[in-house]
Amino acid sequence: MEADNTNIQNVLNTIKPGLLSKSEETAVGTGKVYIKIVNDLANSQLLPRVYDWFLQMNGGLASFTMSIKRHQSMAEILASLILLFSKNNLADLLTIQLRKSI
Repeated sequence: MEADNTNIQNVLNTIKPGLLSKSEETAVGTGKVYIKIVNDLANSQLLPRVYDWFLQMNGGLASFTMSIKRHQSMAEILASLILLFSKNNLADLLTIQLRKSI
């Protein structure tokens, strides 16, 4: 199980630079890949690891926030991810984590 946790975080980190691309098309495409990953893992044991990655320093939330500054269309993708994560973490995400990143 530890290898799976490391592997999923490696995959998430590997595609993260696409979020910060100067190309809006690349950033949006990367955001859609994240949505697909989270959707596919929604009922798996790995979703908590993905959520941890999303919240870690320089993780997904920070990268999406930076991406929104460059491409406003990324706000919709971030909202979709927040909805996907909110299944088990809505209070934490909205009351604590988003405030930290803003």
